Amino acid sequence: MMSGEHLAWLALIAMGGAIPLLLWAAFTKNRMVLRNALIVGSLAGGLDVVVESIGTFNKLWTYEKSAFFLFGHVPIELPLMFFGAGVLFAGVHFLLVHSPWSPSLRLAQGFVLALGVAVYAWWISTGADITMLVVTVPLGFWGYEQLPSKQLRSLALLLAAAIGLLDYFLEAWIVGAGNYGYTSGFTPETPLTYAMLILMLLGLLERLRPVGEGRPSPPIDKHDH
Repeated sequence: MMSGEHLAWLALIAMGGAIPLLLWAAFTKNRMVLRNALIVGSLAGGLDVVVESIGTFNKLWTYEKSAFFLFGHVPIELPLMFFGAGVLFAGVHFLLVHSPWSPSLRLAQGFVLALGVAVYAWWISTGADITMLVVTVPLGFWGYEQLPSKQLRSLALLLAAAIGLLDYFLEAWIVGAGNYGYTSGFTPETPLTYAMLILMLLGLLERLRPVGEGRPSPPIDKHDH
């Protein structure tokens, strides 16, 4: 059985990726990536502290083990993990913008739609409640609409789906280990919420790109013709 140390490992992995990215951006004088990484990382870490404080204070969920608890309830590993993840998302956004791969937007949309229908069907069959998605879905759509090209939109959808699936397995793994739990039980709402927030953050990063950096014009998706 695993201990609460795996939260620390996740934070170390996130920061272990974020620090080299920040150093690379600083040494190569890529001010756009450095600025965006710090903005999104700080936003992600700060929002996590707020959300976790509200949730733990109202006993919506609990954490059993941590190296240090902020405000007596929030593990220090979580804001560090989210800060590192936010920094890495800025790097991922940079890679997506400059990616030569152009998957079909229709296929990406169809995959995400089928995944969503399957999840909602599972929800209906189990009678689980739907709460946070009321807010995060509109945020996700907002972020999606900020992406200027079909290539970037399709890559963003696939990334959001991959992050959602990864979070689902990580949450199931961590909850199953007994390190923390949800009062009403773990549901796929959490990974879907993160998937929507990924789209929102990517849209925010796109809005932060200066006009002088040359936002690409929407290309013709050859897969759609």
